[in-house]
Amino acid sequence: MKYLNSYLDKEQTEWSNFWYDQANTKVGRRILMVGDSVARGARRSLAETLKCPVDLFGTSAALRDQMFWDQWDCFFKNNLYQYDAVFVWVGNHSRMSEDGKSFFTEYDYKRFQTDFTILLDKCSSISPNVIVLTTLHMYEWRKYNNVLERIRRKLMIKPKEKLGGIENNIVVEGKNRIMQEIAEMRKLTFCDIDNMLMKSKYWHVDNIHYIPEANKYIATVLKSLL
Repeated sequence: MKYLNSYLDKEQTEWSNFWYDQANTKVGRRILMVGDSVARGARRSLAETLKCPVDLFGTSAALRDQMFWDQWDCFFKNNLYQYDAVFVWVGNHSRMSEDGKSFFTEYDYKRFQTDFTILLDKCSSISPNVIVLTTLHMYEWRKYNNVLERIRRKLMIKPKEKLGGIENNIVVEGKNRIMQEIAEMRKLTFCDIDNMLMKSKYWHVDNIHYIPEANKYIATVLKSLL
């Protein structure tokens, strides 16, 4: 398969983050999170909740970008660790069509379906337990006041938030449907963590990331899936 590798699929800043937790320690079990900055934010809380190492394959690269798969090969090149479970939390990046002219089209959905299937197959080859988590809805940016935010977080008072526009309907919900269909077809655990977070008492620090206090809640939810 040919993967898009043009500037149209790149963000202004691209990054990767490999995390091998307790690298020199023999442990009873080890968990892997595959995702982006959302997964990276929850990794430590999950490790503390499970009381075991939680590794991270984190990247901003889209599944259709060759960079994603090059990094994947690099992450597993050492072949040092066995994983009891893999949480797959992707889809938050790459919301534009492959030609960069619109949000996802029918072609982009089909492409995502193919690439996500490949990813789940690779995850299933390294672990007997693969859990699929939903892409997060986008929210509109709100005015941010540091003093007011500290008060809100101390008292846990959730501000009014407004969902983003058309990209939620076209991209996020479309991706989530595809991921759920593939997970169910392969009899893998599927969790609508997005819906759970939207209904929770936690709110956003930007248009997609939740306040740090949400990470313990996320960890508790993920623990229940194992």
